[in-house]
Amino acid sequence: GGSALWIARRAHGSNNPVVRFLEGLGAREVMPNDPVLWEGYEKWRKKVGKKEEDRKEEEDRYARLSKHTHHAAAYGDTRMIKVLEENPNFDVDKQDSNGWAMLHEAAREGQEETVALLVQEMHADPDLRSNSGTALSIAKQYQPRNHTVITYLMELQKENKHAY
Repeated sequence: GGSALWIARRAHGSNNPVVRFLEGLGAREVMPNDPVLWEGYEKWRKKVGKKEEDRKEEEDRYARLSKHTHHAAAYGDTRMIKVLEENPNFDVDKQDSNGWAMLHEAAREGQEETVALLVQEMHADPDLRSNSGTALSIAKQYQPRNHTVITYLMELQKENKHAY
């Protein structure tokens, strides 16, 4: 059903280390001479390729959703957050590459209503850590000392300590 080099190149592409290794050994690329095997292979590749495309498309969709939720939180757009929450892939604690979740964004911008919505209704984790710290530590970095978001998050922290 085709040489190992032929199979590896079709499955993984020419730049794959296995393909380069086989070429380095002097392997020859021989196509299968059985048309039934060739046809079965092509069907399999289409099926596998389609699954891979679907997975990548889903990842792209989720990345766009995550971007929108983070922006909505930063801008205090609670209506948009509620719309986005209806998406089955929605995760209130989804973190970006810097570990930031929606609550971190809302706390940084001092979005009182958004912080309350995320914690009280959507059960965001106020202790979730990003690369910059928790929502409280981020609020302290970006907001005045007496800001209501800081006060609210400090109260939550006190309540959580007594809950354990």
